[in-house]
Amino acid sequence: MTKFFMLLLFLLETSQIFRFLWIMKQKSTEDLLLLNLSWQRMLQQLSTTWYGQESSFLLKLVLVVQRGPCSYTGLPNLQRYKNESELFGRTIRVNLAKPMRIKEGSSRPVWSDDDWLKKFSGKTLEENKEEEGSEPPKAEMQEGEPTAKKARSNPQVYMDIKIGNKPAGRIQMLLRSDVVPMTAENFRCLCTHERGFGFKGSSFHRIIPQFMCQGGDFTNHNGTGGKSIYGKKFDDENFILKHTGPGLLSMANSGPNTNGSQFFLTCDKTDWLDGKHVVFGEITEGLDVLRQIEAQGSKDGKPKEKVIISDCGEYV
Repeated sequence: MTKFFMLLLFLLETSQIFRFLWIMKQKSTEDLLLLNLSWQRMLQQLSTTWYGQESSFLLKLVLVVQRGPCSYTGLPNLQRYKNESELFGRTIRVNLAKPMRIKEGSSRPVWSDDDWLKKFSGKTLEENKEEEGSEPPKAEMQEGEPTAKKARSNPQVYMDIKIGNKPAGRIQMLLRSDVVPMTAENFRCLCTHERGFGFKGSSFHRIIPQFMCQGGDFTNHNGTGGKSIYGKKFDDENFILKHTGPGLLSMANSGPNTNGSQFFLTCDKTDWLDGKHVVFGEITEGLDVLRQIEAQGSKDGKPKEKVIISDCGEYV
């Protein structure tokens, strides 16, 4: 008699599972995430009453209902749901693309080409910080200070630019050593060549209009080389200064804590780079020269004509 009831219980539980999987197949992701709470309670109860032992299969189903499809952990019949997730209140679907494999140490975001994320993700994070009541760092308050006041304590450097064989003009930059002293000192020394190496004679190898102009590879001249005054690489100092508009000076990198000598000048607001690249300066004179450099760019970043740093140094 006991065996009969155990068999009956097994059949009832199995039918409930198949019914649940059928619902998952018929419903959209949004409906799936809104399944009645009674399903969750039923699955939780079944997961602990399967012959008095926990069922890992049912526990996985509970996770899918409670946390959404992003909690997929290997159920064969749920394969089509594993590439759906929710971020900042919106469902992101990737039905045809193969999920990216990001190498360890890479800082490239998986959704880096999503215009919505570029526009709103940074804003959302800033709002969360304000809600927590955390005060902005003291150095952040210095961002609004007049340039003349900053110049009294921060070094100023210059770069003379040549496009093709013609001089294009000079870019003058203020380095924010009051906020990022290590990063600013690295750039200053590379401008003066006081360590025996630096930017003079190197090129802007990657120029993308309405985005940025990148240079600083004085060893390989193609974006794969360069070195800092501290060694080949050094850590991200902080991310206090933001990519708020054109003419900002920021460190290029290949992932977290991989700063060398490569840098870029922003051509527009690039706030999706906040928290990934260290801003350490700004153009004070020569924004028109930056626009000339930008005009040599292309969608793939390859310059139309060679853009060379013919000379560089520090104002003393």
